Amino acid sequence: MQLISFLAAAASVTPTNSPLFDRIESAYKDLTGEHGYNANIVNTKILSPNDLNYSDDELTFLPYYTFHMAVIFEPDALAFFDADPVMASMKRTFAAVKPLKSSLWNAIYLAVSDEDEEEDIVNDMIYNLATWPLDMIDHTTYNGARIDILMEPGEDRFVAPGMESTKTRPPLPANERRQFR
Repeated sequence: MQLISFLAAAASVTPTNSPLFDRIESAYKDLTGEHGYNANIVNTKILSPNDLNYSDDELTFLPYYTFHMAVIFEPDALAFFDADPVMASMKRTFAAVKPLKSSLWNAIYLAVSDEDEEEDIVNDMIYNLATWPLDMIDHTTYNGARIDILMEPGEDRFVAPGMESTKTRPPLPANERRQFR
């Protein structure tokens, strides 16, 4: 996704009569044709939809935004870019991460999608931002003894098979969980 978005960004600022523009178009067609990048993009979150890894989400959502902004603002010049696989990938990825109520992923999704249920997504953004700690102190957080927390069944990348998941449903408010960044 990053390579495709980099090509879209480069194409959006390159004059269409430039030899470089032709090389960008050729590289895109080679990557998506011969090397199957569009199939790989669509495959995002299919093999392991519950494998929540925030760095992987960042490596997809930021390029989703870059790609769509380039293609949306230059639709005629960049008509050779196929937005359908990227949109399909983003919708699937968003469906997997939506329960986490990330304000950034929600904002990116709303910025580039044709979402009909915008109010729910905006409410999730408000929930996350309203509970975000305002201080930069890294308070020790231990929620293991709380009986009001429901753990989501199933495996995740931090727990061995057969062990209890580390994910809560719904997600804890930001001020009740540890913030790593």
